[in-house]
Amino acid sequence: MRNKVLLLAGGLGSRLKNYTSGQYPKLLLSLGNETMLDKLIFTWFESNGVEEMLIVLSEPDYIGKVQKYINIFHPNKPIKLCLYPKTDGTFKTIFYVLNKYPEYQENVYLSWSDIVPLQIPKINVTK
Repeated sequence: MRNKVLLLAGGLGSRLKNYTSGQYPKLLLSLGNETMLDKLIFTWFESNGVEEMLIVLSEPDYIGKVQKYINIFHPNKPIKLCLYPKTDGTFKTIFYVLNKYPEYQENVYLSWSDIVPLQIPKINVTK
C-alpha cells in the first residue's frame, strides 16, 4: 500500500493574514528561497517516503493558485487538491475527505499546512 499524507490547508488563515494579505494561501508564503509548500513537499516526499499527497483547501480561488504552483515547480509529484468550502473544523473536514477519498482511510499521515514536522515517527498500526 502507498503511504499518503493528508494536508489540511483550509481555515480562515487569520494568524498569517498580515503576511498573505488574504490574496494567496499560507502554503505559498515565502520562507526565504522557498514556500511552505516546498518545505512540506520535501519533508513528506523526500525525507519520509510518502508517495502521494492530498491538499485540502477551503477557498475556491486558492485551488487554481496552488495547482499552478505545483504544475510549475513540482510537476512530477502525485499531488491532488480537494476543495472543502467550509471552515467548520478539523473533524468535519477530515470526515468529508475520508468519505470522498476512501483510499485515504489507510496508510495516511495527517498534517497541517502551517506546521512543518522536523521528524516523522514511524507508526505501525494494525486493525
